[in-house]
Amino acid sequence: WFPEAKLVDPFPNAQGSFGATLDLQGSKVVIGAPGATVNGDVYRGAAYVFNRSGHVWTALPRLYDSGGSSFYNFGASVSLDGNYIAIGEPGHTTSVNGNNYGYVGACCIYFFNGASWTFQTKIVNPYNSTPGQDFGSTVILNQDKVLITAHSVNFFEIYTRNGVTWPMTQHMQLIGPPTGYLVSAAWQNDV
Repeated sequence: WFPEAKLVDPFPNAQGSFGATLDLQGSKVVIGAPGATVNGDVYRGAAYVFNRSGHVWTALPRLYDSGGSSFYNFGASVSLDGNYIAIGEPGHTTSVNGNNYGYVGACCIYFFNGASWTFQTKIVNPYNSTPGQDFGSTVILNQDKVLITAHSVNFFEIYTRNGVTWPMTQHMQLIGPPTGYLVSAAWQNDV
């Protein structure tokens, strides 16, 4: 193995955490920077896609949640599969009946339309009135499905693409107290 290139944060900042997560497929890599400052919001987070041509890697425009805010941690997890990218946002805050709940979490899905990566949908934790769940801590795309974990409460869900929507098709709760053990996951084919 020999180094081919060094990819650097196109928008560097001290707490950006560029490279905290990444996924590589073919000539594309997506890199998360969950601590990135975006439009003055600290730890709002961002993700970057680089395309390779020969031995040259070119950065595309950065991705971030246009409705995001400070401490959303967009890019805490990333997954790339074909023309889709899933990006975890475990710090996403929701408002229910006038009450704000932090770190409920979300996952943003982007689609490559042949020219650029465009936002398709945001999957928000359906259990949004309990703070601190960290939904989106891990995201894994597998063909037309995305697995999303909520590691603080030990559950994961699978959402299956239906056109441009991604309805939930499976919920799995790990037995036992919520201890934060579901920190990472892997998925290959149907396992």
